[in-house]
Amino acid sequence: NASGVIDVNYLGLYGGNTPQLPTSTQPEGYTWDGTQWVIGLVGSTTTGGQGEGGSHGGLGGVTSGKVAGPVNDSLTAPVLLGGGGSGSSSTSYPGGNGGGRVDLVVNGPLVVNGTIRANGNNCVGNGEGGGAGGAIRLRVKDFSGTGSIQADGGANGGGGGRIAVEYESKGSSTPSMFARGAGTFNGSYATGGAGTVFLKNTLSGGGELYMDNGGATTTLSTGDPAVTALTVKSGALVISGDLGGTSLKQTGGTVTLSGGSWTPSAFAVTGGNFVNQGATLTLPSFGGSQLGSGGTFTNRGRLVIGDDALTVVAGATLVESGVLNTDDSIGTLNVSGTLKHDPHDVNGVAFTVNTSATVNAGGVIDVNYL
Repeated sequence: NASGVIDVNYLGLYGGNTPQLPTSTQPEGYTWDGTQWVIGLVGSTTTGGQGEGGSHGGLGGVTSGKVAGPVNDSLTAPVLLGGGGSGSSSTSYPGGNGGGRVDLVVNGPLVVNGTIRANGNNCVGNGEGGGAGGAIRLRVKDFSGTGSIQADGGANGGGGGRIAVEYESKGSSTPSMFARGAGTFNGSYATGGAGTVFLKNTLSGGGELYMDNGGATTTLSTGDPAVTALTVKSGALVISGDLGGTSLKQTGGTVTLSGGSWTPSAFAVTGGNFVNQGATLTLPSFGGSQLGSGGTFTNRGRLVIGDDALTVVAGATLVESGVLNTDDSIGTLNVSGTLKHDPHDVNGVAFTVNTSATVNAGGVIDVNYL
């Protein structure tokens, strides 16, 4: 109910300098032993280990020169506790504990009008690390509600946790869900990486992965067969591996495709900036359905367009500093928005249009001041 709460905040792995780790500024975290994730002390050993947020679904934020424990656990079936944050080597203040674990199987409807939370703890002073968010896994028949589900990291630099919900049906309203990395109290910690929020309809088999993390950066290095759709609302996501046919819906933030190749089953950028950084991106078409008003697409790699038509709709921005198709040419060009190149790009906006090109009223090819 609205005032009810399933609360496993701070019940995960211990932070450094806590009563359970009184002689270690290094926190508890997970490391991979070749067959499984095991609990042990993680992070830097220099300067007493101070300077790391806990890791889980997102990498812990650190101070300069420090190393957090690794990202861990399954994004589709999370079971691990959130990692602890490092303690202070100068004040003996403890780091934050990680978030705990919730794993519910409900053979009927689950209505969340209150809160389910597995957040990591904030640091006590301003130099210790925050704990990472924990794990929340829900397997239900029907999923609905107006409450919230949280697996956020704690300041300073706690990484986001992992949330996974499997359902047969969803109501018209569902709880808000966040697994965000935390920022910093004193400015010295990097923001913790985003955790993951995964939703799967068990009848259709489709799985959606949501990324929403304010200003922090997270890396997605490979595709998971269970993930058929990727939604990015805020923050910065770097894709460094082949995601197969996983679709993308981007409404904010920055998504960078770094090397390799990708042929998504669907692609829509209606906000934020998508950056093709040296990769090959193959789309069946490129128009308002792919780059909508309010979106920006920056091409610094190769963009292959199946129907050989490039359209920039009103309100959209295409930054073209890469290669179009195989020979840097396009069949038709239609500009109602803005077409430009990167600052200081000596190659400029330069490609061949084989059939026809139109710059409509309100459209602009704009390289002013670049």
